[in-house]
Amino acid sequence: TGTGAAVVFARSGNVWTAEDTLVASDGANGDYLGIAVAVSGDTAIVGASGDDDSGSYSGSAYVFVRS
Repeated sequence: TGTGAAVVFARSGNVWTAEDTLVASDGANGDYLGIAVAVSGDTAIVGASGDDDSGSYSGSAYVFVRS
């Protein structure tokens, strides 16, 4: 459907485990959340290039903070 998501992984030794799945609260078909990701410490900024809330393919960035 192209809504998109970003999966957070945690490493313990040599084993990586999926810890959480990040989704946009207003996600829609064609948003493509996860097209770009930047991480610093406990904060992730995840891009959705197809989000068109402000015009066709205007895009959005979502900020997620680990708590």
